[in-house]
Amino acid sequence: MPVAGYNGATPYYNAALLATKQAASAAPCGLYGYHIYNPNTTDVFVQMWDLASASVTVGSTAPTLCLWVAAGGALDALFAKPIAFAVALTVAATTTAAGSTAPSTGLMTNLFYG
Repeated sequence: MPVAGYNGATPYYNAALLATKQAASAAPCGLYGYHIYNPNTTDVFVQMWDLASASVTVGSTAPTLCLWVAAGGALDALFAKPIAFAVALTVAATTTAAGSTAPSTGLMTNLFYG
């Protein structure tokens, strides 16, 4: 269902994103934006893959995109032109940019795709 104000994008919401891979979109899509909150006292990384979740091994499969979220901080972005994911959009949150260790507390994650 499209969301008004986000270029007709569909929302993906995860109240506590951890290191377990999640299929935000199982089909090709464009990432129009995100709002991600990190409640931890340490920095966390949100890894994104342009792959179906079955093809991702967190900590072994190199991410297509990795976002750093500072301790206690949030990231917000909306794009006029989306970031293309040609296969699918899979996400996970880890303590290092390409690792597999989950943060202590999951990240509140909103992705807007279409």
